[in-house]
Amino acid sequence: QDLLDFEQEQCADRVFLGWDAPLLESVKHWLLADDRRDVLASTMVVVPTSNSGRRLRLALSEGGGVISPHVVAPNRLFDVQGVASKQECLWAWVQVIQDVGLSQFPYLFPNHDTDAKVGFHEALALAKQFIQLRQELADANASFRDASYHSIEKERWHELDELESMMLKQLGKWKLRDPILAKRDQVLAPDLPPGVERIVVACVPDPTPMAIRALKSLLAQGLPVQILIHAPNHEKDGFDVWGLPSVDYWWKRNIEIPDWQQRLHLVNTANDAAESCVRILSDQDTPAEQAALALCDPSFEPSLEKTFAEHGWNLYHPDGRGLAESGLVGLLRAMRDLAGKDGTFEALRDFVRLPGAELFLPENVSRYRAAELMDKLHIEHLPETVSDARFLAAADQREILQSIASHIDLLNDEPEAKKMVALLRRWLAEWLGYCDQKVAKAIEPGLAEAIDALDRLAAHSETIIPNHAFEMLAPRLVGNFL
Repeated sequence: QDLLDFEQEQCADRVFLGWDAPLLESVKHWLLADDRRDVLASTMVVVPTSNSGRRLRLALSEGGGVISPHVVAPNRLFDVQGVASKQECLWAWVQVIQDVGLSQFPYLFPNHDTDAKVGFHEALALAKQFIQLRQELADANASFRDASYHSIEKERWHELDELESMMLKQLGKWKLRDPILAKRDQVLAPDLPPGVERIVVACVPDPTPMAIRALKSLLAQGLPVQILIHAPNHEKDGFDVWGLPSVDYWWKRNIEIPDWQQRLHLVNTANDAAESCVRILSDQDTPAEQAALALCDPSFEPSLEKTFAEHGWNLYHPDGRGLAESGLVGLLRAMRDLAGKDGTFEALRDFVRLPGAELFLPENVSRYRAAELMDKLHIEHLPETVSDARFLAAADQREILQSIASHIDLLNDEPEAKKMVALLRRWLAEWLGYCDQKVAKAIEPGLAEAIDALDRLAAHSETIIPNHAFEMLAPRLVGNFL
């Protein structure tokens, strides 16, 4: 926030709700007060997350007889349409990094061999880091260039700014608009739904500087903005004008935790934490649906799910179940390793076990039979590559290997990128048919975005290497939830 220099003439109205009632209940009662009920339809309520928005809508609907307000997360204030997708931005970064190399940027990459060519995997890893760093700066309504003014490593930031300029030119070549620049423009004039006449920020403890800039723009337009704070009025010095807790104020406060010896439990591992949670909750009379687990580290989640399941309790994740280990993601990962030069036999063994492999198998061979024959080949000969396996295979095993290889060759041997992407699109559509309907529904938008990005590259005559395409497809689905 030191990078930002906002004007302070106009401030939102702060409303302190107290903390003697749960947050959701306090916000609901405040919104449904008699003097505010009639203007709910023209109100936009900004909530911390999309899940808290769902809960607020449900709570308001239980109030009865009201028209629900517009309920949005903070990023909706500067949401933009018609910009490059995440996949298109990722491809643009990868393209630039591979085209220009790293030797042109000695301050960013001081140990890079000047004669070494940047491989796809290295370029992809760097691209992801640059995108994340750029997004973090954008959340503060800042850029690489802004950061250079406040850093002792100015040369490195200047080189990042130069790389970014090249990436933006690549997007322009593909006739795409950069989403971050578009958002920074949008915060200056946020686009609200028709009929919105006031904004209520409902106990958002950590709005980004970009969200605050959007709220200031709305204030400047004459739209009233109210900030609800889940604290009593006598603690008003502990919050700034946008409801953010003041670190200096709370750092000095001695917060009493009753019976802390019984409430704080030291554990060494995630498994220990899971066992402690089960033991503590088992001793409580609170119904399961009224208990919540807040994780300080997402890596604890598998241990918690496993331990609770062993005790007959199913955990509910508000964001949904991750699809990183779904059959389709596994299929894409296997195809990534098979489509490259000298595909690994281990990837092929994984592939034949997954739903959708039937598409590549001989007509009279099931997945289970194929897995059995590939396991036998592995035990008898331990082939490292698919080429080794074809040389060592018996007739029935070779039939499976040749059938899979003939399908993959269709992709590798297609010289025209548009036709290659069309073939890949057809395969993905068929593989989705093997998925559970709910999984397919959750995965399909991410796949569509990834394939559309490949179409964009093909339309501009860019070279697309099949295993690189699969490398980009699988990670796009890993963050999806069901």
